[in-house]
Amino acid sequence: MTQALTASASPIMASSSTGVLAGRRAAAYVRVSTRKQADNELSLAEQQEEIRAWAEANGVELVTTFVEEGASGTTDRRPQLQRMVREIGSGALRVDLVLVWSYSRFFRNAEEFAAYKLRLARHGVQLQSVTQDFGTGPHADLILQILTAIDQYASQINAEQVKLVMRANAEQGWWNGSRPPFGYQAAPDRQVGRKMKKRLVPDPDEAAVVVRIFRLYAHGEEGSGPQGLKAIASRLNGEGVRLRGKRFLTSTIADILQRTTYIGEHLYNVRDSRTGRIRPPEEWIRIPCPPIVERPLFEAVQARLAINRPKVTAPRRVNGPTLLGQIGRCGEPGCGAGLLLVTGKGGRYRYLTCQTKRTQAADACTLRNFRLADVDDAVIAAIEQRILGPERLRELLHHLLDRSDAARAERASRLSRLRARRTEAEATKARLWDAIEAGLADPRDPEVRQRLEARNLELSVLDEEIRALEAQDRDRPHRQITPDVLDRFARLMREALRGPDPHLRKSYLHMLVSEVRLSNEGLVIRGHTSDLEVMVARSAESDRRLVPTFAQRWRTREDSNLWPLPSEGNALSS
Repeated sequence: MTQALTASASPIMASSSTGVLAGRRAAAYVRVSTRKQADNELSLAEQQEEIRAWAEANGVELVTTFVEEGASGTTDRRPQLQRMVREIGSGALRVDLVLVWSYSRFFRNAEEFAAYKLRLARHGVQLQSVTQDFGTGPHADLILQILTAIDQYASQINAEQVKLVMRANAEQGWWNGSRPPFGYQAAPDRQVGRKMKKRLVPDPDEAAVVVRIFRLYAHGEEGSGPQGLKAIASRLNGEGVRLRGKRFLTSTIADILQRTTYIGEHLYNVRDSRTGRIRPPEEWIRIPCPPIVERPLFEAVQARLAINRPKVTAPRRVNGPTLLGQIGRCGEPGCGAGLLLVTGKGGRYRYLTCQTKRTQAADACTLRNFRLADVDDAVIAAIEQRILGPERLRELLHHLLDRSDAARAERASRLSRLRARRTEAEATKARLWDAIEAGLADPRDPEVRQRLEARNLELSVLDEEIRALEAQDRDRPHRQITPDVLDRFARLMREALRGPDPHLRKSYLHMLVSEVRLSNEGLVIRGHTSDLEVMVARSAESDRRLVPTFAQRWRTREDSNLWPLPSEGNALSS
């Protein structure tokens, strides 16, 4: 087997940077990718100690340390790395340096290394290895690029070697060390060199639960008849049965019912760990193991699962567009999950229920099931009364009535003032940089940095306000809004919401509403006034019917147009 290429360097505790970096503030980042590495090769404690000693020798103040345990250096999917970059970018962490034991601890991917090094540099933060000091300048950049490329190559070679070993293990029927499927445990089989090889064997307690799940789905218990996924999860959870300390979900029940492991054939190498894609079946490795479930029972379960899949179920069971699709949420305290449509009696009865309750267990949420027609009627009635009523509509849009041109002129004047302020802020920032480049100001000086950050924040806020005003004028037709226009708009919307086409009714509702929260106490409907203004203005431009769009906001904030409290909603009965 090929020897893995490494790019480590011996520690350089007193570097050529001594004195140059004195007085600077630093954050340390330490990482190991495996437990073996942490215990035997390059421990987190050893990395931290060498970084601390280097900082002390160079007069650098070490203010915090980010510890990443069990994370690969080939990807940026690392919580502590992301936290560090986020805190530096937001200004919550003010440092001049990020210290690592070696550059491979930061990344073993040349592209990601360069990208994150640049992100730090944009915030005035330098990446520094305490064991690999190459100085500064073009030659140092070249050496670092070569080093990171070697680290990436070494990582890829190591990964290929690990894959070969794990495939060989699987082909000989040995377990590769990850947590066994529910129902099994990994038991020692034989010693090979310094490694103890293991095989899957049934766990008596868990195996009994697995068999019970298959029987509940296929036949039921005590004359109950076959049980569904949610019913099985609810039953087990209600009895206090746990999936290794966790509650059963419908998804975990479905996963158990489809595993060929339980009939003595565990599939390995099915999915690419990097991309998540399913590999071709010819690349799968079948590991024999003791069966838990009899094959006839397993096949009966697979047949029932196939019948109950939505793609196989008759169309009348998979219903058309629901009025609250994408905007309906559970309003019960602590929930907020989406609303799902469920049917009964072959599709004759249609209900809305909480997604958490449906996919986890019956007691996971307190929301009752509500008849779909009752909810739809209550939502439309609330829209008609609380938004489209003549007085309410005039109250919401009073600032548009008879003075659209004046409002537009006022926005244009404000836009001009904002642009002038932005030009001034940009000039102030440029003058600060000119002073820094001329050596008249030090960017590390707290006052200078504070002034630069203040200008950046001011520019960001001004840009947001300018974009918002420009968007208003782009979306608003040049036409006066009168009480007659509002009345005509309300009439058209009421006709649309009561129309026979469910697709159009849903589209028109989504023009007005961004969210509907359904609780046992009632409804809360939310949106943004700005989109309501645009819709009214557009309706003033034409005598034709409204064309559905998907502007989904009509209430922007808690201003004079207050959101209704849950108690103000329309109470429903299940």
